[in-house]
Amino acid sequence: MSRFFGLTSQARNCSVLLAALVLSCGVASANPATPIPVIDDNARILCDTVNQNPTQGGVIAGVDLISLGPLDALDVAYVLITAVHHTCPQHERLIMGVVEEFAYPDGTEGCRKS
Repeated sequence: MSRFFGLTSQARNCSVLLAALVLSCGVASANPATPIPVIDDNARILCDTVNQNPTQGGVIAGVDLISLGPLDALDVAYVLITAVHHTCPQHERLIMGVVEEFAYPDGTEGCRKS
């Protein structure tokens, strides 16, 4: 059963994408109980989905696919980071554009350093 049970697809995507932003800001870490091969496998699934449909819809479909499994929001966020840095860096701009659009729909800046 998904740890996102009861959330709408949009709410689930939003929580995952916000977690990716939190991870990329260096203020959280993924679940240490989740083996790296599981993260890597899910990054490949995400990238395969985006490769088949390199659009915002493809990214959202990929996030939907991996977030329905046993991973929590931070793990799925770690999958996103792994995908853009290692598995399919050619889609970094697309994937992170979707993350930013969900996290900052009004165009505000995130991850400010003080």
